[in-house]
Amino acid sequence: MGLDSDARRRGLIEYLSLNGYATMRQLAGEFDVSINTIQRDITYLARYYPLETAYGRYGGGAVSYTHLRAHETD
Repeated sequence: MGLDSDARRRGLIEYLSLNGYATMRQLAGEFDVSINTIQRDITYLARYYPLETAYGRYGGGAVSYTHLRAHETD
């Protein structure tokens, strides 16, 4: 059985913070869920974390995690 949604979302943030960028397809494969599940998780997480998403012309998508440091926001 796979991870519950909370554990998967924590895993997504950890994965993105370490890697910085991933396609929706990569994340779906990494977490063994559908691309639709990843898209829902990213939509949810984007409310709380600095995530940037981009969707391709043919339905592909990618997400990146932006690290903000105090000295960069001054």
